[in-house]
Amino acid sequence: MRGISTLEDYTARRLRTVGTNPCVAVLQWAYGLTLPQSIWDHEAFVAITREVAISASLWNDIVSLRKEIDDGDIDSAIPVIVWNDGCSAQIAVDRCVKMMEQSWLRLLNAEHRLVRACAGEEEQIRRDIGTLVGACKDIVVGHMVYSLKIPRNMTAAKMSEKDRSFRVLL
Repeated sequence: MRGISTLEDYTARRLRTVGTNPCVAVLQWAYGLTLPQSIWDHEAFVAITREVAISASLWNDIVSLRKEIDDGDIDSAIPVIVWNDGCSAQIAVDRCVKMMEQSWLRLLNAEHRLVRACAGEEEQIRRDIGTLVGACKDIVVGHMVYSLKIPRNMTAAKMSEKDRSFRVLL
């Protein structure tokens, strides 16, 4: 009856709950990284972790849409966009896809900033930064692949053999 939140409010809330920060936090131990705290605190790495969270949350909202509609769950970027913009679900999904593309470009831009800022560091630190950023990219891609494989999300999806795209029937 009162409507739903703005996309900005939804995104701020979602970034706190998406669960990618623990995945990023364990990379230090998983890969035996020996990076100084200044790298973890660097604005570019903070931006990378934000983009990992944005991509994961948007992707989850896209691939779980059918299930969430069936469950009556409107806490997703797509219904938020539909409500606030008065558009169709397809337009909202297309917008989320575009937002993911933009997020990936921001992640790559932040990677370049971090690499440039650390160009004078010793070789091991530069190598560890490459491993860390690569692992962050792997989190994004791994989440996408996993989300497409679990039946919870894609029960109504049809994969196109021609162009490897998929369609979710609502």
